[in-house]
Amino acid sequence: MELQTTQTLRILILLAECVAFHYALTAPNPPSTKEEEDRYKVDYKQRDPGMFCHVLIMVAMWKISVYILSAIEILALLPSIYPSQLLLPTFLQSPSLEAYNSPETIIGLVILVFGTFLRFHCYNRLAHAFTFELTLRKNHKLVTDGAYGVVRHPAYTGIFGLFIGNLSINYGRGSFWWNLFTVALGLSSSQSVGGRQDSDWRLVMLLIFGSLQLVYISRAPYVMVKRSVAEDRVLEKHFGEEWVKWKERVPYRLFPGVW
Repeated sequence: MELQTTQTLRILILLAECVAFHYALTAPNPPSTKEEEDRYKVDYKQRDPGMFCHVLIMVAMWKISVYILSAIEILALLPSIYPSQLLLPTFLQSPSLEAYNSPETIIGLVILVFGTFLRFHCYNRLAHAFTFELTLRKNHKLVTDGAYGVVRHPAYTGIFGLFIGNLSINYGRGSFWWNLFTVALGLSSSQSVGGRQDSDWRLVMLLIFGSLQLVYISRAPYVMVKRSVAEDRVLEKHFGEEWVKWKERVPYRLFPGVW
């Protein structure tokens, strides 16, 4: 009974993560027009620094990868809750992959929720001016209150919250993916999964997917830092003295007292 409660709670956490990612990474406004983007008067790489694809594609891929990570773990957890009603592949039912909720999971969930609400706050403060592309809307105004009175790019701070939440919930100690990697690397006392050796091709495919997702999201902090710098340059050029006064009052880009 205790195991079922733990696994049920973990499934709810994973579902909450998917909901948070959906809303925090869904653009609140239509994409910007070419005319609006041209107000930056910079090339594509400067508009989306550090990216190998358009920002909307990058965000969509991040969301989808989180959905897949969570769905696979939920499938692995369900037999513990409904042992006689589900027939799943044996490699997903091994005790060596049973997940639980570690302190890292709870901390990651709290940070994820904070990041999501911070993103929503920014959507409301910027209203029609908020876009995922680096652009200046028509009648664009400089917002300097609310979270923008603490750091100049709180929406990007929220992205860091999503990043930490993704790592802690999906890859933290006790997660399905943590257990899978420790088994594969020989760090677990278990020698096999689902009655097969660790070389089972399906497990290899899962390991490859999990590794690719880790590499993919590892770029998020770098991209947010580069975008905040590029955005500051354009806002300074567009708003002039108004932006300078804001920077003097709010000297930090992403983290109060740090940077």
